[in-house]
Amino acid sequence: MISVIIATYNGELVLPKTLQALCLLEIPSQGAEFIIIDNASTDKTADILAEYVNKLPLKLIYEAKQGKSYAIEKGIAQAQGDLVLFSDDDVIPNKTWLTSYQQASEQQTEYSVFLGQIRPYWLTKAPDWLIRLSDEGRVCGCTPIKRVAGPASFTWAKGANLCVRKVVLDKISFRDDLWIAGENSAGGEDTDFAKKASENGFKLWFVPKAAVQHIIKPHEMSLRGIWIRYFRIGRSIAALNPEDKFQGVLIFGYPRWVIFKVIKKWGALLLSIAKLEPYILVSKLINIAILCGQQYQYKHSN
Repeated sequence: MISVIIATYNGELVLPKTLQALCLLEIPSQGAEFIIIDNASTDKTADILAEYVNKLPLKLIYEAKQGKSYAIEKGIAQAQGDLVLFSDDDVIPNKTWLTSYQQASEQQTEYSVFLGQIRPYWLTKAPDWLIRLSDEGRVCGCTPIKRVAGPASFTWAKGANLCVRKVVLDKISFRDDLWIAGENSAGGEDTDFAKKASENGFKLWFVPKAAVQHIIKPHEMSLRGIWIRYFRIGRSIAALNPEDKFQGVLIFGYPRWVIFKVIKKWGALLLSIAKLEPYILVSKLINIAILCGQQYQYKHSN
């Protein structure tokens, strides 16, 4: 059986689309269960979930302690499946999502961690430059559209589409200090989990047919939204790799060479603006955001 675990916090605007899609899934012959944890939502999330109790093999759990990992671990404790699939409350899985993972687990018996494709579901029309970047797997939490089935790196892991054999969960747990909804969090607990699994000898496999669409809100499509996301990703990279903390002469608490590098990158960014090259502009913006996020995390972490 496959156990699907989804943590939700104030998901009333996107959760209905996810639940509707779950109702349309092809269920594997071994069966499936859907475990959804309400992580102390204050909106209509509980009412929305209650509407689906009779439409899905649904287990509803409430976790009062804020933190995605706390909610996930509570769901894991209730999971009965040999495969455990983690996702988010803002995705729309394709109909063969579960059966594709089941087939991959049966065919790739040496592998224990499976990663799936993530494509965008735009809530408003996306410009060409954003579509191009999403196809390359560089924005909006997407994976590269051309990525084929095969061995995977832990750096590809994304919490919206991650499936593992239950045996992995006997040895590996999710860090609980990286993501708390509504707070200034770094995130990256999914990558950290996959990294630890890999280090413990569990091999990773990419399953392109196990695809979901990530619901992209209009504000996430803006330059500001992209900056915020990749600044956070930079923080996540630093949080997961504290040993890589930048060294050198400090200016206002930041290494001097980092400041010079950021200034240089901002100059290139302004040149892209002048030339009206949005694809190049956003590519440079992403690199700057990651670099700034890394240094911010290093400076403010203990």
